[in-house]
Amino acid sequence: VTALKSGSYTIRDPIGSIQTAAGPRPVGLTQKWVVRIPRPVTQKLAPTIPLITGQRVIDTFFPIAKGGTAAIPGPFGSGKTVTQQQLAKWADSDVVVYVGCGERGNEMTEVLATFPNLLDPKSGRPLMERTILIANTSNMPVAAREASVYTGHHDR
Repeated sequence: VTALKSGSYTIRDPIGSIQTAAGPRPVGLTQKWVVRIPRPVTQKLAPTIPLITGQRVIDTFFPIAKGGTAAIPGPFGSGKTVTQQQLAKWADSDVVVYVGCGERGNEMTEVLATFPNLLDPKSGRPLMERTILIANTSNMPVAAREASVYTGHHDR
């Protein structure tokens, strides 16, 4: 890192630069990347630490690793949204990435209406402050729904 700017900026403004073999390169808050190609890493760490979700049935029968991903498939009205809200509130995580893939529009509207009202038990502030919502409703093209899953997976 060769420079960092302080002050007001938007997600499109460069906030600093890094030195590369080709010279200085500006760094911003957003990056473009093809959704199906994983980001390059020098080493991938094996998941060894369990994510304590606060839900005994999940922690016992379907354990999730910290830094891992989980899916909650199921039919309409089976409690997926309630389970996801409980995981978002009580799981031992810093950021919640919620991907609503193939949901009905009114179900995503419900999530958008209820999540800002949920209080984070850790901080007492709105849970929405540490939540990323990625929504693709059931009437969207299949490719868009598939891209939302990849986006949620790569934003971890």
